[in-house]
Amino acid sequence: MSYPVIELNQKTVTGKIANRVLRQQGQIPVILYGKEGTFQGSIPVIIAKKLVANYYFMTQVFNINLGGKTYLCISKEVQFNPVSDVPDHFDFKIVAENDKIIVKVPVAIVGQEKSIGLKRGGHVIVNSYNVKLNTKVGYIPKEVNVDISDSIIGSKYYLSDLKIENATMIYNCLVARVSGRQTKEAEATTKPASATPEVAKPAAGTK
Repeated sequence: MSYPVIELNQKTVTGKIANRVLRQQGQIPVILYGKEGTFQGSIPVIIAKKLVANYYFMTQVFNINLGGKTYLCISKEVQFNPVSDVPDHFDFKIVAENDKIIVKVPVAIVGQEKSIGLKRGGHVIVNSYNVKLNTKVGYIPKEVNVDISDSIIGSKYYLSDLKIENATMIYNCLVARVSGRQTKEAEATTKPASATPEVAKPAAGTK
């Protein structure tokens, strides 16, 4: 399976002062953590910004090249500058495709255009924007889809209700629900038509 590639520059000096100098030179420190030890490098700040701009960055698997070797990695943590909000430091975990891992996968709501609940004045409330899953590195889903095409007002969608291939949930939770009150037009279409009362006819022979 092919993965995006990140090219790291090797670091020859470590420590807080060395990292500060790197940042001043437009480089962001990176550490790879693995069973064989830790490996340090850096990436240009422009590349760092592009990485975190990707909504799926935290669940994306990368091939990271450093010192003539390639490491299969997934993001472990990103630290940001509290003032500029620019990435300040990256930690990656070295993995193998068959390794099992717990990841937070983003939720995507689909099927809004077919939802009767939304057409009748309801709205979607997302209770969990990310869900924890246990899966193999090679099968991490890009996102978990919540299909609300068959929803009505009051519909609830739990993680256990969703079909997720090659992954198991860590715990069940309410992911999304359709809430709100129906519009008057919608209420009129759902209520049975009232019967027209019969008008009493005068008895025969009366005026």
